[in-house]
Amino acid sequence: MRRLEESRRQCRQHSQHDQCRESRQRRERDAGISTVEVVFLTPLLIIMIMIIASLGVMVNTNGEVNAAARDAARAGSLQATRAVADGQADLAARADLGGRCTAGLTVTPGYRAATADDPDAYYVVTVDCRVDMTHFGMIGVKTISARFTAPIDPLQNSHLGGP
Repeated sequence: MRRLEESRRQCRQHSQHDQCRESRQRRERDAGISTVEVVFLTPLLIIMIMIIASLGVMVNTNGEVNAAARDAARAGSLQATRAVADGQADLAARADLGGRCTAGLTVTPGYRAATADDPDAYYVVTVDCRVDMTHFGMIGVKTISARFTAPIDPLQNSHLGGP
């Protein structure tokens, strides 16, 4: 306000009254432009921040699901029987993920027997984690899956292939 009064005073003192009037008119025309820009850009910035946050949650959850599948396969491959192995794999995956899978968690254990081409047997675990993304402005539930295979020591765990 003070600056505007000072520029008016200078315009009155100088003979360049027409230039000062044009400058003042230009300032008055541009007076509301910043407000309009903020009104249009704010929703775009908010949407962009929400998208970045949701992508961060998905990347973090993907890493945790991969780690849970690895730990579950390892826990299952160390057990003596298939029933105990499946139970330990489920417990390991649920312990790793805790409450991360807000819309549900499925742990699917499996066994791949030794063949003529591959003499090693493997314990396989697939973990499906469903994450509710509506908290981040995204629509629906995103399912993140991971599969991990752990070798079974034939000298220690020879009964995993059976029931």
